Amino acid sequence: MKSLSHYKLFVLFLALTWLPACTAPENREVKIPPLPDNLPAIQEASLLALSDAIDDEPRRSEYYYRRALLYQQAGKKQMALQDLTQAIDHRETNERYGRYYALRAQLLMEGGLIDSAFRDAEQALKLEEGQAPGFVALLGQLYAVRGDYKKANASLDDALRRTPAEPQLYYWKGHVAASTGDTARAVEYLHEAIRRRPVYRKPTTA
Repeated sequence: MKSLSHYKLFVLFLALTWLPACTAPENREVKIPPLPDNLPAIQEASLLALSDAIDDEPRRSEYYYRRALLYQQAGKKQMALQDLTQAIDHRETNERYGRYYALRAQLLMEGGLIDSAFRDAEQALKLEEGQAPGFVALLGQLYAVRGDYKKANASLDDALRRTPAEPQLYYWKGHVAASTGDTARAVEYLHEAIRRRPVYRKPTTA
């Protein structure tokens, strides 16, 4: 393995620890400190450092996973999916890799590939033996998208019992309530989601 400069080592450390924690599906309930103004430059440097690390150790699954998180942050979903597949293919036997499947499931869901997302979400939950609330919540979202509202509610309620401060869970509970005609309950859940995360108040644009 070729040697890295002190700067590249520092950037690689950021890429492997602090930066990806912002979007890791298993860390949704964790409060992230304010991000620096030069975050895009740090992300770009982190991507370069991880790419160099992958060139040196192409079978290191963790590097692919961390780079996939950064690609996700940059909106490069196809590249993130490719890296996640590499991470899964190169995983170690004793590695905690349910998060690889969970992130891929999230990206597949966003791309409308619901059946594939389901398979990955279920595999993630199986690997974590049901102990990751973020993965339970992801499965609940997928049930909601599929229209299986009974199972969606069960999964979301399970996740809420474990992480009651997570705003996204209230948003999805509101989505399910609205879809099943319970308008009053939907408004309650959505108000709670907005109270916990005001960004939900902003209208989306096409």
